[in-house]
Formats: sequence, structure tokens, C-alpha cells
Amino acid sequence: MALRTPSVISIRRMLHTSLALWLFSAILAASLTITAPALAQEGTWQPIGPTGDRICESAAVVIVPSAAGKLLYTAGPGCGVFYSEDGGDTWAPRNQGLPASGATALAVAPSLSSRLYAGADRTVYRSDDGGLTWRKLTGFPGGDSVNDITRIIVHPTDPDILYAIRGGYAFWGSVNRLYRSLDGGESWAEIGEEYSTIYDVAFDPDLPRRVYSTGYRVVLRSDDNGDSWEALPLGIQRPYTVKKIHVATSTHIYAALGSGGGIYASKDSGGSWSSLNEGLSDTFIDALTGDPADPLTLYAAASGGDILRYNDADGWTLLADQGDTPFSAANWLTLDNASPPALLAATPQGLFHSQDGIQWRLLSQEVQDPRVNVHDLTVTAGAQGQLWVAAGQNGVFSRSTQMEEGVSWIAHNNGLEGQRVLSLAIDPQNQSVLYAGTETNLFKSGDGGQSWQESDQGVEPPPLPTPSEAITQPTGLSVTALAVDPSDSSRVYAGTSQSLFVSSDGGVSWAASTDFADVPNWPVYPAIIQIAVAPSDPDILYAVARLGVQETHLFKSTDRGESWTLPTIGGVTIPLPQELAVDPQNAEILYGVSGGGVFGGGIWKSEDGGHIWQLIGPGVAGTAGSHIAIADQDGIVIAAAGVRGPATGEPRDQTVHLSWDGGKHWTPVDSGLDNTPVSGLAFDPTQPNHLYAGVAERGVMVADLTPQQVFLPAVFAR
Repeated sequence: MALRTPSVISIRRMLHTSLALWLFSAILAASLTITAPALAQEGTWQPIGPTGDRICESAAVVIVPSAAGKLLYTAGPGCGVFYSEDGGDTWAPRNQGLPASGATALAVAPSLSSRLYAGADRTVYRSDDGGLTWRKLTGFPGGDSVNDITRIIVHPTDPDILYAIRGGYAFWGSVNRLYRSLDGGESWAEIGEEYSTIYDVAFDPDLPRRVYSTGYRVVLRSDDNGDSWEALPLGIQRPYTVKKIHVATSTHIYAALGSGGGIYASKDSGGSWSSLNEGLSDTFIDALTGDPADPLTLYAAASGGDILRYNDADGWTLLADQGDTPFSAANWLTLDNASPPALLAATPQGLFHSQDGIQWRLLSQEVQDPRVNVHDLTVTAGAQGQLWVAAGQNGVFSRSTQMEEGVSWIAHNNGLEGQRVLSLAIDPQNQSVLYAGTETNLFKSGDGGQSWQESDQGVEPPPLPTPSEAITQPTGLSVTALAVDPSDSSRVYAGTSQSLFVSSDGGVSWAASTDFADVPNWPVYPAIIQIAVAPSDPDILYAVARLGVQETHLFKSTDRGESWTLPTIGGVTIPLPQELAVDPQNAEILYGVSGGGVFGGGIWKSEDGGHIWQLIGPGVAGTAGSHIAIADQDGIVIAAAGVRGPATGEPRDQTVHLSWDGGKHWTPVDSGLDNTPVSGLAFDPTQPNHLYAGVAERGVMVADLTPQQVFLPAVFAR
């Protein structure tokens, strides 16, 4: 059943009546304590899908001996922990007590097979019953960190001693931290903090108190369970990082370097090192493991998919190259010492098994990831309106905007297999013509999404505006924004990770705009994260360009993208909101939302095409992931998404703010959102009181913006 949108007259009457009541209450407040009314109805936001069916990424695999033979465990983000009692033919979840975000690391205590530890929700969980139930270890430090647990290892003979690595970043790169627990995870302490970052950690199989870790330009060794560390440099002059370590015996150690540095070996417990790169087909190594029956045999998985074996007698043997393996890289590699032995590879495409390293089969077909991350969404108008979403690795989906039961999503991925879709645009004059931007390419459909073809002639990285030996010319482009001219279907705009491209022939060919080199003191082209065509004047376009992590600049074109300028104040460019919307009736009026930084968090308005901005809405200070949408329903309706709370490192709430009077009054509309980050907003142009939000890992949610939910709280919000 279609929802009726209240008229502006009725809205104003409600506001005037409510304002009079509020003024009367304000007078009484001098002598009485009055509580402002709450939202009249809870549960505004409702999830509507879609649901993903991709094979879950396997971040780790664990083999556990059991009375019946062995158990296999795999863990991955979004899916959590699964186990198999039949060698991987069938799987069952073991997630009771784990968060819905899944697991990013997994380990079993070698001396107590029922004890497992998992990295999940940026902290550590423990199971004492083989994964049947889990509990959060509240003693792990920095529970509000945004960084995942990347590695857990447990002492060979003491199940209460374990180490965990949590990833992190600073402006100079990775800053991974190493933590140790001596009481089964109840309490933790950071160790090795004098070293800038730790990537991997491993125990000596013969000396239980000896542990190795890796970092920037060094391997570290401790003979007292991590109380003190000795640096074991590899003797390489150039900068390098040691990403992986495998301790085969008390004397033989193997280290994999980052950035294509290959593998180095030590035969004296790290006292001296030599390169093993001769004969190595790919020096970008993701994972290392050894053969328990023959510790001096080494297996390696390279970033391109190569699987290799090494021993001193034969050197390197290429078992399978990237054309033979059904996965792109390996997060984890281990050897199942069964009869016959088998290699297990935990990969982004799932868990794979091979008895010879050459032929591989997928074990985790049943372990599927239900999450969907929406990167872009758009709604077509009319009685047969459609909601379209770009859903990353899940591709493109659509469904009717009617909210009746039984309405289902349709996948449109013929021709998009293996692509991660980031952006989407629909020709407003011919809704069977669509454009999709991915991490590597640009596609077009002329049959309503039934099939897709590449449409990227001319979409290539332009020459660097300021050539420099220190900066590498990019070799590929991610298409992060798309728009179609509403008055001329042949004119299409594509924003990429390096500049903006224009097509005047419906996507057959493209030409890059070089005006984006005008950003002061910036040696490369900025990433274009949004393109907005003015509805009232298609000659006028705006493009939001991101520089670095948070800083954005606004470019404007008055000739349909042929040339671009930077709005300035007194000749000085200024940072601008991260996302904007153009007034449907006036191309010079802009609404923008900013997550903080130099510009400051909040909802903003410009009446001169982006030169001067004024704050009109409540602060949603926080991240660069803020979003805005507007609708013209006899007046400007604005919805803005961001985070609410102090920018001091304390937890803050995800929220959506709404205004039905052009920004004069605001109210949060977040009931049912469950504090989940919003990745995009769109009004239904036919039913503007339907607001859609792309929500992290939960697909799309819809809010029914009835008067009871919106207008009364708006008065008390100011």
C-alpha cells in the first residue's frame, strides 16, 4: 500500500501548533521540570535485504586431533567459526557467544584441544568446549579500537599462555601491536612496544620459552616468554619488513619479507641469514608452513596464487602457478599430516585442500557469507519504481520499491563475475541503460541489468600532473562515482581513483579531464568520490575530490564537464564537505555533510555554488563516511547520516538526522539502526517518505517517515 505524504500546509499547521505548546511549556519550565516527548513510535528502520551467498573468506584454519580422527575449524569475517568432523565435506557453525561480525583469527591450544581462542570484534574470545560456546575476554586492552586481531598463537605446552597481534595504522604506515596473556586471556600486557610494529609471532617447537616475532627490518627472539627481546637483523641494507616467520626447528628459521623481498633463512637460530630467492618464481609471499614429518621442507603461498615447495636438496619447486590455483592469495597455509598428507589454504575465496599442491578443491562450499555491504544505491521514479544497489563483491541487485510481502531481490551479475561493484548510475530517460563502476573497470548494460559489457575505452590513468621519481604512475583505476546527464543520455561522467572522465557517446569512449591537477601542492590527481549534476541546469556539475584520508575539495563545471574550477575564498581553496546534494530548483544552492577534520562536523549549506558555507544542522562529527540526500516535496527535505557524540576517542553513535523544512529544524531518526554505519542514503522520488539507507554488512534498510515519527520531535530538537 502506497504511503501518503503530508502536504506542506498540514506540516506547517502541525509545527505551529507544536511550537505554541512548546512556548507554553517553556514558560512553565521556570517553576516546573518538564520532560520533552520521545519518538512516538520505535523501530523506524527496517532491514529489507539483500542477503549475500558468497563463499566466506577463510582467515585461518585449525586442525584438532579427536577421538574420531580430527576436527577442522575455519574462521572468517562475517561468518565466524565453522567446524567439520569429516575432513571438510560438511560444516556446522560454532558461533554461540561470538559477534555477528565474524572472526579474524583462530587458534587452538596444542596441549588442550578443547581450548580455542578467536579474534573477533577487535578483541579476543575463548572457548573451553571445542567452540560450542564462546565468551569475550574483557581484559584485552583497547576494546574500542577500530583494528582487528590478525594473529593468535598458544604456547605448545601451556594453554594459558598466548599471544595476540592487533593491526593498526599511523600516518607513516602499519603499527601492529603484540599482546601477551599468562592466565588464559583474563589479563593482557603489551610487549615489544619498543619496536614500531609486529607482524607475526611463532614459538620454537623444541624450546617452549623461546618465541620469535617479526617487525620492521628485524626478527626478534625472546628466551623468556616475551619478557625481553633480542634483535636479529637480516643484514639487508634497504628498508624492509618481515611479514611472516616459520620456525622449523630450534636452529632452522624462515622469514618472508614484505614488498616482494622474498624469503630468508637462518640455520643458527637467527644469528645469520641468507637469501632463498634463487629459483623463487614469485617473491611476494603471503604464507609459510612446514612439513611436520620433514621440518626442513618448506611450503610457501605467493600473492599471485603460486604454491611452492623448498628443500635444501632440490631448491624451489613450483607446484601450481596462479593459472592453476582457484584462489588469488592465501591468508594461511598449513599441512595436514594425515595419510596421505594434504595442504590446506585459507584464502579470500574460502578454504581449499590439495594432496599434491597442484590440484585444489574447495572444502568450504557450505560456509557462506550472508553480509552485504552497499556502496551505492539509487531509486527510479514511477509506479514501477526500482531500488538498485551496488553491493561490492556481491555485485548488483534490484527490487521493487513496493513494500508488500513477497517482493524479492534480483541479482544482475551476468558479465560482472569476480568484480567488486562500487558505483552505479541509471539513465533517467531510458531506465534499461545502466552503468556500473568496479575496483578495476567500467561496465554498461543496455538490457536492464540482464547482461553487462566492458565500457572503458579511454579510461586510463592520466600522466602525473607533477612527475616525480618518488611517485609511481598508477596502473589501474577504481570507478568510484557515476552520473548521467538528465537531459542528454549520451553524456556520462565517471569519477575514478585518479581524475574524472567524460563520455559524449553513451560510454563507448571516454576522455580524462586534466583540470583536476589544479589542486595546490598535490602531486597526483585526487580521487573523485561524488559527481552531482544540477537538476535545474545540467550544464552545471559538482565533483567532490578526496585528497588523502579526510581532506576533500569541491570542483565545479559550468560547461557539462569540459572544464573545472575550484571555488575559493579570496583566491584560497578551502576544504569542503565529504558529500553534497544540489537544490532541485537552484543550481547554486548546495547542501553538504562533513564528518569533521578542517571543515568541522555538521550539515552545511552554500548559496553561492560552494564558495561560502554556513552550518545549518547538528554536528555529526566523526568519520569521512558521512552521507546526505534531499527530496523536493513542496519544499526541501534533507536527510544526513554520520556519527553523534564527542570527537575525543569515546564511543559515538551512528545516526541519521532529518529535516522537513530545509534545515531549520532537525531530529535524529535512528531507532532500529542499531548503531550501524550508514554507507549511503536515497529518497524514493515517488514516495519521499520512504528513505533508504545502505548499512554496513546489513544490506539496505528503509524508514517509513510518518508525521508521528518526524514532525513532533523536530520542534524539540532545537
